[in-house]
Amino acid sequence: MSSKSDDKKQLILRTAMQLFAAKGSSATSMQEIAELCGMSKGSLYLHFKSKDELELSLFHYCVQMLQAELLQVEQETDLSPRDRLIRAVEVLFELVLELREFLLMQFKEWIVKGNIYKYPTS
Repeated sequence: MSSKSDDKKQLILRTAMQLFAAKGSSATSMQEIAELCGMSKGSLYLHFKSKDELELSLFHYCVQMLQAELLQVEQETDLSPRDRLIRAVEVLFELVLELREFLLMQFKEWIVKGNIYKYPTS
C-alpha cells in the first residue's frame, strides 16, 4: 500500500507530465502544477526542491513504468522466448504511444535548448 506522500508525488508527477506535454517544461511554472494538484506552491516544494528535480523524477517515473511493464512480460512463463520478446516490444511501443505528447514536447525543448539535459547520476 502506498503512503499519502507517495500518492501526492504521483499526482504531482502526472500533473506535471500533462502540463509539460501541453506547454513544455520551460513554459510551465511550479505554481501552475501546485494549483492543478490542489496544493500550495510551498507544499509542492516539500516534495520536489526544484523544477529540475521534478523533471528528473518524471523521467525516472517513466522508466519505472516501463520496467514494471517489462517485468510482467518477463514473468509470463506461458509465452515462448520469441513471443515474450514480441510482447516486450509491444509494451515498449504502447508506453511510447501513451507518453507521446510528453516525449515530443521534451524533444522539441531539447532541440531549442541545443542539448539534452545532463543530470548527475546520483
